[in-house]
Formats: sequence, C-alpha cells, structure tokens
Amino acid sequence: MRPDTTALLRDLGFDAHWLVIDGCADFFGVTVHFHEAIQDPNFDVPINSDEIRMHQLGNIWNFEKMEEAIKKCDMLWVDDPQPIAMIPLIRAIYPDKIVVSRIHVQVNPIPSLKSYLRAIIQGELTEGRDSVLLNYIRGRLGVKKAMQMMENSYAAHAAVFHIQPFADALALDKVPVKILGPSINPLSCKNRPLPSGFVVETLKKYSILPADFDGSKPLPPIVTEISRFDPCKGPLEVIAAFIIAVSEHKDPSFRRTARLVYAGNIPTDNPSGISIFGIATRFLRNLPSSITSIEGMEDIRDRVFLLNLEDNIVDGKVVRDMIIKPTDNPFSNLTGGYLTPSQAKALEEGQPDALFSFAKADGGRVQNLSGRDINHLEVNALQTAAMVRAQFSIKEGFGLVVSEAMVKVAPPGHAHGVMVATDVGGIHSQVVQGCGFLTDFSNEEVDQSLEVYRNLKGWHEVEPARRLERESSQTVLQPLFDRFSNEACVKAFAANILTVFEMDEKKRAEMGEAGRNHIMKNFSTTGNVKNILDVFNDVIA
Repeated sequence: MRPDTTALLRDLGFDAHWLVIDGCADFFGVTVHFHEAIQDPNFDVPINSDEIRMHQLGNIWNFEKMEEAIKKCDMLWVDDPQPIAMIPLIRAIYPDKIVVSRIHVQVNPIPSLKSYLRAIIQGELTEGRDSVLLNYIRGRLGVKKAMQMMENSYAAHAAVFHIQPFADALALDKVPVKILGPSINPLSCKNRPLPSGFVVETLKKYSILPADFDGSKPLPPIVTEISRFDPCKGPLEVIAAFIIAVSEHKDPSFRRTARLVYAGNIPTDNPSGISIFGIATRFLRNLPSSITSIEGMEDIRDRVFLLNLEDNIVDGKVVRDMIIKPTDNPFSNLTGGYLTPSQAKALEEGQPDALFSFAKADGGRVQNLSGRDINHLEVNALQTAAMVRAQFSIKEGFGLVVSEAMVKVAPPGHAHGVMVATDVGGIHSQVVQGCGFLTDFSNEEVDQSLEVYRNLKGWHEVEPARRLERESSQTVLQPLFDRFSNEACVKAFAANILTVFEMDEKKRAEMGEAGRNHIMKNFSTTGNVKNILDVFNDVIA
C-alpha cells in the first residue's frame, strides 16, 4: 500500500498508517537474496535454513517494534516477502485481526523460496523450518493454547498479486487470491504538471542543460529512465540501446545533442547498488572507438547522466535516507497534493528557490519541502523533459514507474514524451496499443542478461570500487558493449527509441496523450483505494 493510498484512506475517515520495517545488515542481506530468488527460477543459490532463521528473527523483532500499532488495527495489509513472516505471528497472537498478504514484485521463484512463501501465506508452519516462529508463538500463548490452534489459524485471509501469472507461480490453494494492480497519485509532487521553468532549472542543476540555457528554445532530445541501480532494471542495456539509437540517426546535429538520463537511488536494503553504479560508469567510459569515431558521437559519454538522486552515499557507504515512523503523518490530503498553497504558488510561478536551495557554507541542502518531496519534484522534471521515457526492466513486478512516466504532461513548447519499455511483468497492461512501444524479452535473454551481471567481478560486494580499480576495465567492460549491441532485445529497444526520435511532433503528442489517458483511467489512486476496500469487504463477508 503506497503512502498516497494511506493518505486518501485517512481522508475517507479510516485511521490508516504506513508502517516501515527496519533491521540489521544480515536481515536485509537475506531479503535481498529473497528479492532475487523470487523473480528468477534459475537463480542458482537456494534459500538455506540459516537464512530462514534470520528472516523469522527479523520479523519477530519488527513485530514487537510495531505491536502497539498492530493492536489498534482492525485490518493489516502486509507488503512483500520482507515482512511476510509477521502474518502467522499476527494471526496467532491477535486472531481477531484481518490480515492480507500482498506481493508486488515479479513472482517466479526458485523451489526453496516457493515452498517457504507458500507455507507462510497459508499458515502451514513446520517444526523444523519454522521453529523460530513456532517457539515464539508458544512463548507468547503458552504451549497448550498454541497446540490447540488449528493449522490454518496462522494463514492470511487473502493474498494479493498484480497479475494472474504471479499468483499461479505460488499455487496457493487454501487462501483466496485477489488480482489488484497498483496506482499513482496524479496530484503528488512526483506526478503533478510542472511549469517549464522548473523543468529547465532541474536539468541545469544536474548539468543536463548548460547554465546559459534560458528555455526560449525547445529542449534537446532526452531519453530518461528512472530506476534503482539494480541488475533487474537493465542499466547497461539501456545505455547500450540509447547509444545504438543515437548512432543510427541520420542527422549528425541530432547525434550531437541527444542525451540519456538514468536517475534513481542506490537502494539502502541492497548494498550491491553501489557496485552497479560504479560498473555503469566504467562501462560508459570504455565505449569502443567504433562508436566514438562516428560524426556527432565524439562526446557521447558526456551526454549520458547517471544520477543518484537520494544523496545516500557518504564516504563510500550507504546510509538510510528516510524512515517513516508509525506515528508520523507526512501527507496532506489528496486534493492538495503534497504542497502547501504557498509552495504550489511558487512552483507555478517558476520560483525553484522558494522550494529548495543549496547552502555552500555547510555543504548541505536547505529545504522548505521534505527531502522526499524535492526528490519527487526532480524525478517529475526529468521524466517531463524526456522525449523518450524508457524502462528497460529485465525483471519486473508491475512496474509502476511506467505509469508515473506516462502520466507526465509536456510543458508548452516542448516535445511530448512517448514510453518505450520491455514487455516483462505487468508493464504490458500499462503500455497498450497506441500508447507507446513494447520490446519483447525472451526468458533466454533474461537469463543471459542477469548472468552478465553475476559474472562482473565485484558487483555483489558492498565496496567494490577499489577492487574494480585493480581490474582491467579494458578486458572486463569494453567487450560488454559489443555483447549488448548484438542482443536482439537491445537492438529492438534501440529501434523503438529511434522510431520515437524520428516521429513528427503531432504523432508523438497523440501517442503521449493516449498513454496519459490510459493511466489516468485505469491506475489512479482513487480507483485503487476502492479496490483495496473491496478486498477487505470480500474477506469480512
């Protein structure tokens, strides 16, 4: 359940809260393994008993931390595998609570994880594997009462997935299954229409535009992908596809101005993100001369921008950016978006300094908005400016970032954006006919792409920079461009980017508007809240 959904539920009179789990590095190391293993049946590292023990201990710790809030709830919506082991705890200790499990990532797990998740959701706890949970429940209830409980008393009341194939992958047969897509809030900082002045200032801030760009001319052709630095988001592939598309454009002046922005965060729950960021930069530096010798491509490296917007790398280490406590209420009502009236007025008048500024004296950012809201405004601006809104996912749950990209409105006088994405997970339900371009991605290509990342030396390490510096980037990274440029999916993705580049403005505008209308009709927050309440009503009935 997203924060804006929580906010709207509050506006409707529900005492809704968004609780965020925490944990030690070992716990998050296990959940990263879960995240990879749930999406890739060929992942070659099975879930072992020590990891299950750590996962259950982490869930018990979070359950106790949140217990006072849980006591006050009538209904709980447990999101994803990280906190999923809290379901049997809540069901056993507070049997009057309605508990729904929701998994939003792609579900195609390895056998060891499938059996574990299936058993947890259905309340089928066993003495060996689940002894940590069972012993805790017995300690809380007493052995006699715990033994008297029915096996399925531990089960969730329902399980929610984004699309039917994800539900089929777990083969649940004792718990009702519901199919429910996610949603976006079109009035939030991340999605609301922006004035061109703010968009231009954001691009200048990150040197995507020169400092003297005054906005009187159209923006240059920009391709933007907003994603975590994660192998499943295909950072190397989208760089390769962009470079191929630009190199094949017939106009040298176009080739001299096209830009790629890959912006996101280095996830705090997955330390390997630092390594992916480093590998992407080195991959870019080691482009072959066959590319950089093309007229108009000489400085292409300087026009690919890899942005970590969260500012969460300090001295080479990842730090947590934000934790929302159960008692916090960082949201205004939906109709006001997330901005105060004065902030909204400043934004509309193109006064970015009224929203944020930089304090060189202490090296920090002075904010009138929260750091998260400023981050969302910047993401909004980067997507709004894009002629091509790209998403080269290798693995994906629903891919809500696609809806967020498609809903953006181009500022007056600038090119409309068109979505180009891979056909994985739930993306096909967003990029329908006439609303953008989908690229087929075979299971074999998925496996091959992920294998490349696994084989890159040091990508999985927390601090790989020193190790990578010692490796020969010429032998490790340069051949990768040739490998990707010959991949059918990368070539097809590049062809779709080039198609958007070469479309006339009227056609781009029509396709962009069709995409926006489709998202507004099918994936808005208001409709999603109704669907969530329908799930709870069905369970209660």
